[in-house]
Amino acid sequence: MSVTVVEVFINLWFRVYVEQHHAPIDAMKLVSELGHPGPWSLDRKLKIWPKRYLGKELDLTQGPGFEFMKCQGAA
Repeated sequence: MSVTVVEVFINLWFRVYVEQHHAPIDAMKLVSELGHPGPWSLDRKLKIWPKRYLGKELDLTQGPGFEFMKCQGAA
């Protein structure tokens, strides 16, 4: 359940951030990546969205990022 909570938070946080700080086309792109029938996986969001929208990759190889990936079974 904790992984689902993190994914919901990531979805909401990035949507609000992108709508406030990026062009409308970027917000539309993010919403399409959330949408049906093929929403992006949490792994893909964590690997792509921070770099695209914040200009910096999220380190998932150590520390809290790595621990979270272990928790969800991806590490």
